[in-house]
Amino acid sequence: MVLWKTPTISWLKVNTDGSVNLHSAVSSGIFRDYMANFRGG
Repeated sequence: MVLWKTPTISWLKVNTDGSVNLHSAVSSGIFRDYMANFRGG
């Protein structure tokens, strides 16, 4: 099992994911602060 670990205070962490197939590609990301609050994505 993989667990998300919070970043150090005053830092942001970005988690990304992506997928590719024969005809297209897509990627996405999300930013969270040290309290796991959503900061963008």
